[in-house]
Amino acid sequence: EALASIAAAQATAGDITGALQTAQGIDHESSRAEALASIAAAQATAGDITGALQTARGIDHENLRGYYRAEALAGIAVAQVTAGDSVGATATLASASQAAQGVDDEYLFVRARALAGIAAARATAWDIPGALQTAKGIDDEYYRAKALSGIAAAQATAGGSGGATATLASALQTAQGIDHESSRAKALAGIAVAQATAGDSGGATATLASALQVAQGIDHEFSRALALSGIAVAQATAGDSGGQPQPSQARRKRPRASTMKSYTRELWSV
Repeated sequence: EALASIAAAQATAGDITGALQTAQGIDHESSRAEALASIAAAQATAGDITGALQTARGIDHENLRGYYRAEALAGIAVAQVTAGDSVGATATLASASQAAQGVDDEYLFVRARALAGIAAARATAWDIPGALQTAKGIDDEYYRAKALSGIAAAQATAGGSGGATATLASALQTAQGIDHESSRAKALAGIAVAQATAGDSGGATATLASALQVAQGIDHEFSRALALSGIAVAQATAGDSGGQPQPSQARRKRPRASTMKSYTRELWSV
């Protein structure tokens, strides 16, 4: 909806009051919820955590209130980590988890997406045990595999190659159980990126080959093209310019939260 885009633009420009007024004038509840989530993100990025939390908690939706609130709160937690407030981030993530768990069973897919976002935020906050616990609770195999990939990447960049290897093994096992071919190809491509980050160039090559094989077997032409495009992005991200993904050269030093945030976003774009 146009008003949602306007509200988001206002928030990005720093006009929070105007953005909130615009959002309240949106009749469609999903569009209004998305606009408020965007405003909360802009507030958090600008350092107004109190305002961001207030906006997130004001998000309402007849069926998906928990989902939209969880997504907004997870984003706020990442901003808190970036600002060095790990204690605040932990509390915000606990609220996000509670909100996500409140999503009705009728919307399992949506709840899975919210929980995957929370797992990614926990990994960004270096709460690996919490991230793994959150990932375990994701019912949808695609989102569970994606969450595990992001966690493994966090482990690898922090120097925990042993933990990353185990997490990647779980991600691969989960991805192989995905029935939908397009989703399975996309999940495998994301895992390959994480494997390259963990220094497992051979594993990344093999996983990309598996993803390619799955994608080429997709009957629907557009879906096949989309899957192949995602694999090409994964190859570029993993450094596979000649069929051999190159391992990350910067895993010993624990990166800043802002670096991990960028990497998580990059991984999730695959």
